[in-house]
Amino acid sequence: MVVDGTPLSEPYLGSNFPYTPGKLDCSTTPRSLRCFGPVAVPKDSYLMLGDNRTDSSDSAYRCRSSEATPSEDCWRWATRDGIVGKASAVLWPVSRMGVVR
Repeated sequence: MVVDGTPLSEPYLGSNFPYTPGKLDCSTTPRSLRCFGPVAVPKDSYLMLGDNRTDSSDSAYRCRSSEATPSEDCWRWATRDGIVGKASAVLWPVSRMGVVR
């Protein structure tokens, strides 16, 4: 995952899709299901990605394709109005367990 041009470290992922540079990546056919093009997140919306990517019904769920470029309307956005809770604790991984401030 790249955010604003900076690769994002995601050591907390429970699972992710296969990615092998030169064999199964964003430029090969088929391409890795990790790959999708640039995304502009609408105002007051959030791109939500699950920490178990291979089994998450997250914002990118309908956009993952090994062959074709998905349509713009495949994204499922969380909206500010739809967010009703606040994180209060980290339970996993155990090494990061604690209260969220």
